[in-house]
Amino acid sequence: MLLRDGERSGLVNNAAVMSNVSPTYAPAGQALIATTLIGTAAGPADQLVGVIRAQMTEWFGPQAGDRKLLRTYRIAYAQQDQRPPALNPAVRAVRIKPGLYVSGDHRENGSINGAIAAGRRAAAPPRPALLTRADRRPTTNHQPLTTDNHADSAI
Repeated sequence: MLLRDGERSGLVNNAAVMSNVSPTYAPAGQALIATTLIGTAAGPADQLVGVIRAQMTEWFGPQAGDRKLLRTYRIAYAQQDQRPPALNPAVRAVRIKPGLYVSGDHRENGSINGAIAAGRRAAAPPRPALLTRADRRPTTNHQPLTTDNHADSAI
């Protein structure tokens, strides 16, 4: 389960209950919750704990205030800045020029879903743009390939 702060009410962008993915990540009867902050939060981790606990208490109830901080990892550029107007336009072209495509979460939004969506768009360009010059010559055995006579591909 991944929870996102759609209201932008605090420092935490999202939280995931990692022990729901694999129960071995936490002792029996306990949960491991990973939180992500976007940007660079000022101050040492021990000063941020109170602010993060308050937000987690809003999300999970009073028992979240009793959680113990296990570790803090500061990973520079782990996620792109997604605050407006950073993603304007929200969906960027994957075709850079004829025959050159680019993909990744930076073309949609900073998420696995964004990366997959951009990858699908890049993997399914108009087929004639990918053909070599020799491939474009019609033969007596085959019909020329056009964008009208092929099925959409899916990943």
